[in-house]
Amino acid sequence: MNPAILLVDVASANRQELKSFLQAQKCDVSTAQDAETAVKYCLQSQPDLVLLFDSLSDSDRFELCRRLKQDPLSTKLFSSNDSSTVR
Repeated sequence: MNPAILLVDVASANRQELKSFLQAQKCDVSTAQDAETAVKYCLQSQPDLVLLFDSLSDSDRFELCRRLKQDPLSTKLFSSNDSSTVR
């Protein structure tokens, strides 16, 4: 089974490039353009990894992380503006 990755990004020029790269690495990649869509996708599909991009506002990034942390089955989160793991 391939790793499932969710890219959360409003409109980054790098989104398609990163998606293509990850797919070439045998990852199943989905995208969400906002925090609300990302939360719904995560709760339904349980991706292995969520990548958050700077194009989301700080409040949306923090709200997304807060909501996903409430779910004990939630995935690992990484933000493009910080190399540390969010969860």
